[in-house]
Amino acid sequence: MKKIILSMALLLAGYVTQAQVGIGTASPAASSQLEVTSTTKGFLPPRMTTAQRDAISSPATGLQIYNTDNKAIETFTGTTGEWLTVGQGKGAIATNTAIGVKTLYTNTSGIYNAANGYQALYSNTTGYDNVANGYQALYSNTTGYDNVANGYQALRANTSAWSNTANGSRSLIANTTGSNNTATGYTSLYTNTDGYDNSATGGAAMMYNTSGFRNTANGFQSLYNNTIGDYNTATGYQALYHNINNHNNTANGSQALLANTYGYQNTASGSLALDANTTGNRNTAHGYLALHANITGSNNTAIGYGADVASGALTNATAIGNGAIVAADNAIQLGNTSVTNVKTSGTITAGAVTYPKTDGTNGQVLTTNGSGTPSWSAVTATAYSGVLPVANGGTGVTTSTGTGNVVLSTSPTLQTPALGTPASGVMTNVTGTATGLTAGTATNIAGGSAGLLPYQSAANTTALLAAGTAGQVLTSGGAAAPTWTTPSSTGTHYLGEAYLGGVIFYLYTSSTGAQKGLVVSLTESTQNWGSSTASTTWLDATKTSDGVDNMSKMGSSLGYDARDWLVALGSGWYFPSIDELSLLWHNRFHVNTSSAGGLTLLSRSDAYWSSTENEYHKALGFTFFNGDIFDALKSDSKKIRGVKAF
Repeated sequence: MKKIILSMALLLAGYVTQAQVGIGTASPAASSQLEVTSTTKGFLPPRMTTAQRDAISSPATGLQIYNTDNKAIETFTGTTGEWLTVGQGKGAIATNTAIGVKTLYTNTSGIYNAANGYQALYSNTTGYDNVANGYQALYSNTTGYDNVANGYQALRANTSAWSNTANGSRSLIANTTGSNNTATGYTSLYTNTDGYDNSATGGAAMMYNTSGFRNTANGFQSLYNNTIGDYNTATGYQALYHNINNHNNTANGSQALLANTYGYQNTASGSLALDANTTGNRNTAHGYLALHANITGSNNTAIGYGADVASGALTNATAIGNGAIVAADNAIQLGNTSVTNVKTSGTITAGAVTYPKTDGTNGQVLTTNGSGTPSWSAVTATAYSGVLPVANGGTGVTTSTGTGNVVLSTSPTLQTPALGTPASGVMTNVTGTATGLTAGTATNIAGGSAGLLPYQSAANTTALLAAGTAGQVLTSGGAAAPTWTTPSSTGTHYLGEAYLGGVIFYLYTSSTGAQKGLVVSLTESTQNWGSSTASTTWLDATKTSDGVDNMSKMGSSLGYDARDWLVALGSGWYFPSIDELSLLWHNRFHVNTSSAGGLTLLSRSDAYWSSTENEYHKALGFTFFNGDIFDALKSDSKKIRGVKAF
């Protein structure tokens, strides 16, 4: 009998383990092991405090409870101490929402908070009206309020700041006390700590801002390096990219004011407008490549495509029109060299004088009234007889008679002056040989050939200096004879000029007033910096602004292929340093628009070697696509150009 009962119990147990269970239903769903059906009652999981939950020994992954401390359904994730919460977070405040592991984990009295994501609003205690979506979003916030963080570690370090909005992975990640900031885009306002009232839209926009305030950046890497600069506005790819700590700049356009570091109150509108400016102030540039060559100059204005200055340090220069290039301080250039006519419908005022806008009649002259308003008037002839007044070019004495006739009035009387006999020391024939002169004066200046120049070589002695060549200037020798010399510069060079077998791309004025500059070769080549053992040999060619010195350290026939190509270009050509290459990139517009014959245009997409070493096996180069400096293996092949100084 006992065996029969035991057998039935075992059979029943097997049936129970295989069957589905339905509570409130006789036919549970085929995919469920347990189905609870009711229209009047709910499912109630085990209820316990946080301490009781943590006391559960080896909880199974997926174990679910209701936490009475947090008023939340919690599911064990399988990692010790981590329960997925769907509820109100620590403190069980009815107006809070917490979804995720350790969300609103330390909240005490903060209200109207919403946290969604692993450790979102983890440290919040009394902060309110915050929204955090994403892994560790607003992680450190304690008392800050009205903040919105969407994305991985967005506003992670924020503690007490308010009214910040961060959208994007790591946006405003370092912000602690800065308020009223808006960051949209990956790592936008990444290092901001206490800067306020900033708006950054775009990947890495204002990435390195720390305490700068009231800046606006729209575009990838716009205001990228700004740290403490304020009141700047940058719109466009890498606009105001290098700006560090200056203020009130406005850049609209791709790479507008790209290189600006400490310049302030500049306005650039147009792609690459003022892109090379570093410390120049109060400049205004409107148009593609406007004021492209300006570097340290201030108070300059350029309006139009390629409107520019001829050198980088001009002051108060204005260029208006397509390709207009102004070459001097305090000057205005209207239009390019193709402009042949400038018209205005009004008057022209120069200084305190206003000139008429209409033409006079035939024979009239422009006469001033002494008050700054000239006008057209007829010429009035004054008749004189006998005596020509001093005020009218006369001597104030009675006119002499003779064979030389003098016109005295509109109805002249012809008179011949009495010349008399010349006294000793007076030249009697200035077209021939001077005779009868007293001691110490020239006695004969007609004995030489055309072009000779007389000079006093000694007491009572006159010598003739041989003629110079065209373009030479006369230089004093002090007590010695003067000499003809060729000036080092005519002072009239311009960017883009064909000169010395290349194209001028940089100009400056030396301490002696001479015009100096750099020329780039017409052609280029693709070479490695060094091959064989030269690719791993340290030369100490580390000068960043002296390519001549760098190149002097490269031996011949030792695998320095770039150096060998430059030597073959001819005398004076050398391997540019990284700073000289940077100048070439900034002024590439003038090179590529030059009329020089045989010119190979600078590439927009290639990288060029400099002569500056970075490591024993690497050297620096320049990417002409975006102006970035890179280092690469010396054995790599890159473009090279020669540079010559004058």
